[in-house]
Amino acid sequence: MRTVLAPIDEIDKLEMRNILVDISSHLGFLSNPKVACTSIKESMLGFKSGKEVHKRIYFDYPTNSDIELFGLTRHPYTRALSCFNNKIGPNKDDNVWLAFCKRHRLDPSKKISFDEYLDILLSKSTWIGEDPHVRPQVLNLHSRFIKPTFIGRLEKMDEVIQYLSAHGINYEAGGQRTQSNKSVEELTSEQKNKLKKLYKKDFSEFGYTESVNIDDIPASIHQKQRVSWAYQLMFLLFKLFRRPILRAELKRHQSTKPAFKFVAKDKSQSADIYRDVGLLMESTGNLAQAEYYFQLAHQARPSGEFIKKKLLQTKRINSVLRGLD
Repeated sequence: MRTVLAPIDEIDKLEMRNILVDISSHLGFLSNPKVACTSIKESMLGFKSGKEVHKRIYFDYPTNSDIELFGLTRHPYTRALSCFNNKIGPNKDDNVWLAFCKRHRLDPSKKISFDEYLDILLSKSTWIGEDPHVRPQVLNLHSRFIKPTFIGRLEKMDEVIQYLSAHGINYEAGGQRTQSNKSVEELTSEQKNKLKKLYKKDFSEFGYTESVNIDDIPASIHQKQRVSWAYQLMFLLFKLFRRPILRAELKRHQSTKPAFKFVAKDKSQSADIYRDVGLLMESTGNLAQAEYYFQLAHQARPSGEFIKKKLLQTKRINSVLRGLD
């Protein structure tokens, strides 16, 4: 699998909890709120559970970059309107609204207009900490670091259904609510300009124009999957810790200091994981970390010829490099 290089420093905040893996179908869903994510989750699980389906416990974490990843997008205009109408304001969705008020210092008992909502978002210099319902879709789909096999369109669900069916998943529409074109037509030129500024990357990355007519919605994207080396590393680390890895922890893997050490009950499993992390470190040029992990793999499986060979190779190279310092 081809690697998309991306420095860890470029990952402002690692929010990996929306990468939902269903082992039975060997699919990983990049959940994008307000884009049929409830229906997709329920279809993957094969049952309806209302809000329960959003609990992380029903899905696995990605543990390798070979899992096939997919996601859905929606026209930025209709998605923003749907979020505002369903989530922003008193007596709508307290989980989203109260957090939004706390972040932006608003009175949760008072309504805000759509213009006020857009102006609040435009006043911020970063999306870090913003609710996924509000954030651009390029962030929810990890677009700088992941090129999934398939990107479907909410407006063209027949293409999504066909993709899911090919993987043995029977799609059943759930609680999604789409905005009518009339709502979009009511947007003023000023509001459209604000939305284009806020979601500029969504328009450019996913091929949307200002038109919401079905004939102007871009077709689904089928492409060769690519995952950045930083995300590949995190996927491997999920195997070790079964939880998302924090940015500060991940950055330790760029240093020469002792990094993660984990011993599974099954030493063979530990050896495989350490070997894979070592190979990933080697592919990124981080030979000090590669040697560290090959050493751990060798300790877990002393008889492994491939691991022994890689350990000796990296030791020799690092010895030469240290002599040049």
